[in-house]
Amino acid sequence: MIQQTAPVVAPIDWTGGYVGLQFGALNSNLDNDVGIFDDEYSFGTNTEGGQLGIYGGYNWQTGGPWVYGVEAEYNWVDADDDATVTVTNLAGDNIDGTAEAQIDATGAIRGRVGYAVDRALFYATAGAAYIDYEVSADVGGRSDTDSADNWGWTAGFGVEYAFSENWSGRIDYRYSEFDGDDGSFYEGSSDGDYDLDLDTSELRVGVAYRF
Repeated sequence: MIQQTAPVVAPIDWTGGYVGLQFGALNSNLDNDVGIFDDEYSFGTNTEGGQLGIYGGYNWQTGGPWVYGVEAEYNWVDADDDATVTVTNLAGDNIDGTAEAQIDATGAIRGRVGYAVDRALFYATAGAAYIDYEVSADVGGRSDTDSADNWGWTAGFGVEYAFSENWSGRIDYRYSEFDGDDGSFYEGSSDGDYDLDLDTSELRVGVAYRF
């Protein structure tokens, strides 16, 4: 009787460059402190939506299981949310207002450290993060919109699997935090001064070509 053995899956050398496409979901917490009519109001928005992006980088594997790399990415985002706030004007009257936040893009430049097991690569990542967003306010019939982009820090983890020498797929999570923008909604007036802080959580699935 001839005994058949299971085929041996050859390990992958992760050294080399790669480019890929990714898609996933974004959740953001935005804390907004606004000064209106000599009073300060605090409210938050929970911005959720989808994203589609590109990424690329380079890995080095020096003979053992440890893999080191650098990566850059850019994502187009469709995520928004709004909040309602009631303010009191100088005459003592209550006025209902709304504030809205919209995230248009995120990006990052980061390093990676991974541990390879057969064709899988388990990794942690950290670096600098970028965000492009808009905030708007409408209080008592006065509306205005302000755009901003900020840099912050990011950290996360993921797992990547090499389907072949040239193709791999991954699932990736990143948390990012930003010291947001400050300014005024109504130019020349102190009735709409704001100060923003925000953070994001992103979960993506990606497919890359390795070369």
